[in-house]
Amino acid sequence: MHEKNQTLCLQERLTIFLFYLDTSQRIFSFLTHLMYFIFLIKFKKLRYKSYIFINHFILANFLYCLIYILFIKSEKPSFAKQSLSHFVCLIASFFWSVFKFLRYYSILLVSIHRFIAVYYINLFKRINKSNVFISFSIILIWIIASVIAFICKFIFENTYGTNNCFDGHSKTFKQSLNYYMVTVTFGMALPTLSVIIIYILIYRRLRYMSRRLTGKKIRLCKKFRNEESTSNNGFVNKENPSSVVYTNKNLEVVLKSETQVTGSFNQTNGSNRTFRSCKRTQTKFANQFLAINFCLIISFVALSLASMRNVINGFNNNTGYYYLIQIFRIINIFTTSLIPLITLFYPTSVLKTALK
Repeated sequence: MHEKNQTLCLQERLTIFLFYLDTSQRIFSFLTHLMYFIFLIKFKKLRYKSYIFINHFILANFLYCLIYILFIKSEKPSFAKQSLSHFVCLIASFFWSVFKFLRYYSILLVSIHRFIAVYYINLFKRINKSNVFISFSIILIWIIASVIAFICKFIFENTYGTNNCFDGHSKTFKQSLNYYMVTVTFGMALPTLSVIIIYILIYRRLRYMSRRLTGKKIRLCKKFRNEESTSNNGFVNKENPSSVVYTNKNLEVVLKSETQVTGSFNQTNGSNRTFRSCKRTQTKFANQFLAINFCLIISFVALSLASMRNVINGFNNNTGYYYLIQIFRIINIFTTSLIPLITLFYPTSVLKTALK
């Protein structure tokens, strides 16, 4: 009897601890996204068109986290009219799935945008000038997320679960399993895998750009040393002090001005500086993109495991499963909370640029 009381006491403490941890993560997620939008409103550079897709991705995350806030006091709405509670849960379960899919397709849109920036810079500039293309891209992923949620809801006769009105609950185990497999595959896994492939291509391109820049530096140094060695055979022209007389390979006398001597070097050096600046910018965004995707992949794994609540037999009657699913949900919320912080503060030059 004493051991049973100790077990119940331990379960009660664990339940309270996970409840407060879950609640704190929901509030933290809401505040981090709210802070991002405050920075977005305050600093004009974060509203440039080159940031519009990442801003939309943060918005999708914010909408997803906002539903968690709605269920912070109770796991289900408890209105006086049961029909109203039922309606709210139906709406919430639908938007759970829409915003869940929207997050992953939004980051896929960001990755495609970054891919174009690295591989096709001229096309990237034209895209950023086209409001029609930007609007169409964002509307398209909203349609994709909504269509997946709508089709899966009616094909598998999906309704809401007993916990936070989450989506994925069906009348039969087979329908719940099919809903889980289809939504995880096409709603989350497919865009996540596509993002990983695109990032690998971006990384390879940046490596190629780095090797190309190194090769240009070596050729430029060799060319400059050759010009310096040639200048040792030159002397100042008395009639034109700003000119220098050189002898070429055939020992013919050549008169060159100082600007002509250094002009080609300065032109080549200037183009290299532009190339380096472009490469640094894309590398900076690639590193930021890697950090965001690292959090998103962890969130994907945690959310996929947490979504198994509808396909685990006896989930509601098994305390161990309940705690495990709750831990995965907390991990999902926490990694989602980090994304706006990474966008603002990693690398720090992103925020420094906006503050200038």
